[in-house]
Amino acid sequence: PGTSAAGGSDREWVAEVMFDKFKVRSLAIMNSAVLSLFSTGRSRGLVVECGHGTTHAVPVFEGYALPYATFRLDVGGNDVTERLTKLFTSHPELKHHAKHATPRSMRALKEKLAEVAPESLQHQLTLMDPADAE
Repeated sequence: PGTSAAGGSDREWVAEVMFDKFKVRSLAIMNSAVLSLFSTGRSRGLVVECGHGTTHAVPVFEGYALPYATFRLDVGGNDVTERLTKLFTSHPELKHHAKHATPRSMRALKEKLAEVAPESLQHQLTLMDPADAE
């Protein structure tokens, strides 16, 4: 995810374009999983990133992603939308609403109602990281 999936040559090409074409003075290319974890105030944990077509589970230890332990699953948000559409159109009680099961409306329904994180996530983030007690 982010830059962790990009090879060194891809990062070099991006840097070359940014410096040569856009004349930037400095550039930082960072791993999005590590940045996501840092945003919670932690440097150790497991970050799960679900994109349009893939999902990655990235273990992070002391601020570094562990690429050898990263897991990629070729299932993403688009697959969830497609499954929701299939369920909506095949359910006997919803068949008369099938004409409203457009990709756009199903995506909106998923984004409004689907929930991954528990309601107590905010509380969990305020708790001390047990690793900090070491």
